[in-house]
Amino acid sequence: MSSSTPPPNNRSRVKLYTLNEERQWDDRGTGFVTCISPTTLNTSYSIIVKSEVDGSTLLESKIQLHTKYQKQQVRLIKNSYETDSFFL
Repeated sequence: MSSSTPPPNNRSRVKLYTLNEERQWDDRGTGFVTCISPTTLNTSYSIIVKSEVDGSTLLESKIQLHTKYQKQQVRLIKNSYETDSFFL
């Protein structure tokens, strides 16, 4: 990690995996996760993961009120949407 920039205090370093069509987990990369607050009354919180390599967006996901999120280990968050699943 010597070539990457250290994260600000409000971000954590994460490994991102997505579930592919064969129901296997694909490694999407390592980055820094941030939770973004809503900007208006009709918007929701978002989880954003930016690549530690080039700063590109690896994940931008709205936090849905009726979606079940599970903490499965000390540092593992699982989300399951009908069309999208990911692990942080």
